[in-house]
Amino acid sequence: MNGKILPKIMILLIFILILPIFSFAQINEKTENKYPKIPETPEEAKDLFFKIIRPLPDAMKKAWQEALIIWQKMADFGKSLWESKIKPWFQDIWQKILAFFGKEFEKGELIIEQKIEKEKQELKKEIPKAGKNIWEKLKGLFGR
Repeated sequence: MNGKILPKIMILLIFILILPIFSFAQINEKTENKYPKIPETPEEAKDLFFKIIRPLPDAMKKAWQEALIIWQKMADFGKSLWESKIKPWFQDIWQKILAFFGKEFEKGELIIEQKIEKEKQELKKEIPKAGKNIWEKLKGLFGR
């Protein structure tokens, strides 16, 4: 069976590869009028240039407006996906984490607050001493 199918596939591949080449070689009146003729004078070149350039801003504006619509739809889709699927999933996981570690977090916060308060008290005692030491050092430098 493979011996019968293989030649047919080869012939089909040859047609697929060769036939499009022949279509490029065909030129008729429709294709000749499709492209502008080569300008012969500077005035014709200028006219051709402006004929090509003038529609570009409108085309760019239209393309950007269409792209903006597509981007807005993509953003809306992403936002709805986030709100309906992803955000609830994260909230569920976060609730489980808080339920598991919540008590430990509260204990840690209490310990940290106590340590901060202790450090404040120590700094209140040390700051006046440090200010006197700096003043004495400055006096020592300039008092000599």
